[in-house]
Amino acid sequence: MVKMKGGQIVAECFEKLGIEYYFGYNGHGIWNILDALIDKPHIKGIQPKHETTAVHMADGYFRAKHKVAPVMASVGPGTLNLIPALGNAMLDSSGVLVIPTGPPTHYLDKSSLEELSVHCGDDTPNIFRPITKRVWYALRPDIVAYQIMQAYKLAGTGRPGPTAVYIPFDVTAHEVEIDSTSTWEKDHLTTRTGGDPDAIREAAKIFAQAKKPLLLVGGGGHIAEAWDEVKEFVDTLQVPVVTSMPGKGVITEDHPLCLGPVGRSGWGSSVEATKEADVVLSIGCRFCDAHTSGWRKGVVYNFPDTKLIQVNIDQLDIGRNYLADVGIVADGKIALKQIIEAVKPLWKKQEKVRQPWVAQAKKWREEWIAKLESDYKGEEDPVSTNRLAFEVNRALPKNANVVTDTGDIQQAYEGIGVVHTPNTFFNNSGMAQMGWAAGAVMGVKLARPDKVALSIVGDGSFIMSNYAMATAVEYNIPVIWVVINNFGQSIERHGQLINYGREVWSTFEKDGKLYNPDFVKMAEAYGVKGKRIHASAEIKPAIQEAIRLNEPFMIEVVTDRNSPTYFCPGVTRGYPVRWDKLAYLKQ
Repeated sequence: MVKMKGGQIVAECFEKLGIEYYFGYNGHGIWNILDALIDKPHIKGIQPKHETTAVHMADGYFRAKHKVAPVMASVGPGTLNLIPALGNAMLDSSGVLVIPTGPPTHYLDKSSLEELSVHCGDDTPNIFRPITKRVWYALRPDIVAYQIMQAYKLAGTGRPGPTAVYIPFDVTAHEVEIDSTSTWEKDHLTTRTGGDPDAIREAAKIFAQAKKPLLLVGGGGHIAEAWDEVKEFVDTLQVPVVTSMPGKGVITEDHPLCLGPVGRSGWGSSVEATKEADVVLSIGCRFCDAHTSGWRKGVVYNFPDTKLIQVNIDQLDIGRNYLADVGIVADGKIALKQIIEAVKPLWKKQEKVRQPWVAQAKKWREEWIAKLESDYKGEEDPVSTNRLAFEVNRALPKNANVVTDTGDIQQAYEGIGVVHTPNTFFNNSGMAQMGWAAGAVMGVKLARPDKVALSIVGDGSFIMSNYAMATAVEYNIPVIWVVINNFGQSIERHGQLINYGREVWSTFEKDGKLYNPDFVKMAEAYGVKGKRIHASAEIKPAIQEAIRLNEPFMIEVVTDRNSPTYFCPGVTRGYPVRWDKLAYLKQ
């Protein structure tokens, strides 16, 4: 038995769990934990300038390394600052362990400083319920270790997502005796479960009978680390493959059978295939509205005429938007192994029948890549957002990590960028919180210090999150920010003009003139080297300079604000103009 304070117990949990980095922002609620962590200097603490960015960094770190990192926040507003970023991580299935803190338990329901006590004593933990997988309330120091170990385990397993352990101040200050041998025992478990054998056999039978089979991989393919299995499946069976936006890059996009991402901002080659396929095998995809153009039949998919085999770790996503002919609750990596072994003995019967389909798929891909290369020739000055995506993609090393923020650039990079190394493209297409990429790129860089990490953010998003530059300088995190300066929220402006013929609150202006802060001076004030460019020919040299310097670097690109938002040919937003179901479906 050993005596330890609650704060020391938290620090010891970090030690036993093999934590490399923890994130957060100082405040009295976490003093006791921080004091204990001083004695563990090998566990590196990063303090961004806002709790939101702390979550974004842990989020990016998990996506790149699939290792959970803790985020701590102090009482009241510090804890509430975690909320939007946790919602963002939750919808993108990113594992983050947060430790929000509260007032002392003996102050409960006294409306003490920073206590939310409107409905009950310290009601803050309830705010976290919709945006985490589970919330623990640590009311005693002798249960803190158990709760943190459980929360860490849950955050990174199954369908990953944020978890929270809410700890009042006095719990981290109080000293208790604990059994050091049993307290720190770590579960050795896996949630990589395979599919039901009968369902696997039925899926294999349906897939083997297909004349136009198609493999679809969503973000669950990255989470399951199924990169090798996807490639083996495609190569062995010679099946075309498409992805969702979160799944982009699950197989290298220069593969001859990779038709790219599908959806409103996908590749034209992928949509041709999804409309014509007779069987789709889906791995880790939830079929959201952007991916399907609002679930309108024949625009992207032809379900139920096309048969659907759906594999997902989350049973709620199976049949959520399209009824599945076969639904399999399983880890994507394991299920792919099972299905390929079950399909192999049946596959050759239809091999000749499928040859024209495979040839057509390759042709669609070749035509799409040729179209991209043709569309973005010549000089653009000022450059469009679409051309910016093209040039950035071609200027980077093939193993570089690219993090896109929401808005025009997210759509442009999905449809125009080509990912050459699996799991190097990161986006927040679920909640799509503005400003996410500026902080998440630093988490990616911490996870992969030997690889280039670059984020592309709009001016609106960067104004919300530019303080990330101070963190990069303070902790020497050499990331690159490419900031799109089009003096407004471009994707909102275009949408308003198309739907209403006028715009409001989507242009940044002062006294009738376009206005933005000087981003280069802003960067220099933080100690970051900045460069302003506007022509397409300037993009590659600027990126090469940033990579060569290997220090925090900001590139402002003044773009053509009238260049349109990228949409896959023939696919639109699919948003309803009227709340009339029939009118919506007929759009």
